[in-house]
Amino acid sequence: MERFSSSTGKVYTIRPHDSGSGWLATRTDTGSTVKISESLVNRTRDDLLAGKALGWRAISYTVAIEQSVLHILRQEFEIKSNTADHTYSI
Repeated sequence: MERFSSSTGKVYTIRPHDSGSGWLATRTDTGSTVKISESLVNRTRDDLLAGKALGWRAISYTVAIEQSVLHILRQEFEIKSNTADHTYSI
């Protein structure tokens, strides 16, 4: 299990899903858990590597899912968060 903080300071734990596909992220202060699919991570990776700038909440409207996808991908490459135009890019 791994811990990370979102840009707003919320703390999450993330671990591989028991099924072997995807991940589970839990917000530590509320205990709420979300599933992050492998296909969402792959699609987001492909979009970023293709040079697309992704708007905030374009990955997922659920903040916990979006922040988890970004955390997973930041282990592979740097992702910039542009607060002026509210986008993520590499």
